Amino acid sequence: MKIAHLTFVLIFTSASASFAQLLAPSPVDLAYHFRTGQRLHYHHVDEIRNPGGEPGYQDGNYNIKKDIMISVDHVDAAGNATLTVEINEVHDWKGGDDGTKQSMGGLGEDIPLYRITIDKFGHYVNGEVLRWSVQDSIFRERLKQPSIIGSMVADSLRIKSSFELILYPRPGRMNPLISARYHDSSSRISHPHHYYIGQQSPISPEPVVAEKPSYMSHAFDYLIKQVDKDTAMFDLEVKTSNDQVVEGQLLSHWLSNGEEYIRKENGLTVRRETIERRVTNGAPEQAYIKRTLTLVDVQ
Repeated sequence: MKIAHLTFVLIFTSASASFAQLLAPSPVDLAYHFRTGQRLHYHHVDEIRNPGGEPGYQDGNYNIKKDIMISVDHVDAAGNATLTVEINEVHDWKGGDDGTKQSMGGLGEDIPLYRITIDKFGHYVNGEVLRWSVQDSIFRERLKQPSIIGSMVADSLRIKSSFELILYPRPGRMNPLISARYHDSSSRISHPHHYYIGQQSPISPEPVVAEKPSYMSHAFDYLIKQVDKDTAMFDLEVKTSNDQVVEGQLLSHWLSNGEEYIRKENGLTVRRETIERRVTNGAPEQAYIKRTLTLVDVQ
């Protein structure tokens, strides 16, 4: 009887282990797998709504629609990819609180053409602007005049900020599991940028040294979720918190919630939806920005 009992226990334990392995979360790959010569076509829509006319947002309600082409120029052995990004924008103005009353065309102010190199998880390595927008070109020419005092944000920061609205950087984790959570945070010294247009004095004002710190802090929380066992995608949930502190005082606090659907085969973003809100006095404001990115075609 003892021998039979031991045999039964061993069989039951082995079966349980196999069943547990079937239920265990599977690993996924968070890296982008671009191929040299590849062309990606994305649509991007920003829906900005400000029914209460809150300060810090564009007055009224409007959409910015972007047609984005990404050409993969080169991918090295480490997975770093050099991409040429071309952005065509349509500024689709929507009047009224419901954002549906009237529409008139216009251009936004994104960089229309630039080249960027990113690592395999989408983090910025370097970049260069190949063509500026009309607004930027005019402003840069004005800054060459000795009678104009002003400044511009560094090209690298402009390129990085523009690209991160298209393809997010992802947490650099190898073989993470479905249901895994990760947290990343960063902080950098921030100095407000002032534009002095029309001043006739060629002498720059003396820099003001703040007695209290000014900085930007960013917190990122990631959750990897299974979309469906039979699908070829998984979901990366991204929650961010961005704080801007100027001379020791909290100037703005932004929260965003995003869902990014990633194709398992090549790590490409198939669709992403993000809602960004500013928080004041502990409660989200009515105004918000909804960003939607959709993969149209891969060649």
